[in-house]
Amino acid sequence: MIALENVSKNYGTSRGCSKISFKAFSGEVTALVGPNGAGKTTILKILSGVLLPSGGRVLIDNYDISEYPVEAREITGSMFENAPLYNDMTVSEYLFFVAGMHGLSKKKARISIAESMEICKLADSSNRLIAVLSRGYRQRVSLAQALLHKPSVLILDEPTAGLDPLQLEEFRNIVLSLKNERTILLSTHIMQEVESLCNEIVMIHQGVVVEQGNIKDICRRNGVATIERAFLSIASRPSKGDHN
Repeated sequence: MIALENVSKNYGTSRGCSKISFKAFSGEVTALVGPNGAGKTTILKILSGVLLPSGGRVLIDNYDISEYPVEAREITGSMFENAPLYNDMTVSEYLFFVAGMHGLSKKKARISIAESMEICKLADSSNRLIAVLSRGYRQRVSLAQALLHKPSVLILDEPTAGLDPLQLEEFRNIVLSLKNERTILLSTHIMQEVESLCNEIVMIHQGVVVEQGNIKDICRRNGVATIERAFLSIASRPSKGDHN
């Protein structure tokens, strides 16, 4: 489970997000959506342990990240958009490197890597250099590294950005196969992703939550027929400043 309670983040005099509150539950995929600059990346970095909030409380499976940051990170796997991969490594070399960073023994690393590659359909690419992989396969490698330490919480930042229709479908199926055992928070601009993957939606704009709930309820409250129309309505609102 993920729980944010009145979470704020300030960058000097600039506000990244303000009094954000929502929950995401195990066995579900929760979407975090909003226009560019809405504050999504700030929230994801806080949840991943990259940033600490300026105020409020964040719980990852009942670990307060301010009091138990190491424990919270140990049960969280993160996949960020355009996350750097080491192009001069093969897929298996890179995953062994990440497994070592998580402190896995060689035996546990081999088992975990085999499982992650099976889930992400990478077994036939284990000896390929990352430099020659397509965008879709690079995304699979990024997801595989997020799964190595068997996290109960997954943070996915724009995981399908730039994928072709076939790659999109394959990646969606992978994410759906993971949700029964984990809490998944997915940030995306692709409303088809929201419709096909997500149980709940949290919409943010200008650093604050402006809508949350399931697709049917959000559409009804906003007087629109589709979640895309609701998103466009929010995205068209005037900006009051820059956010991350």
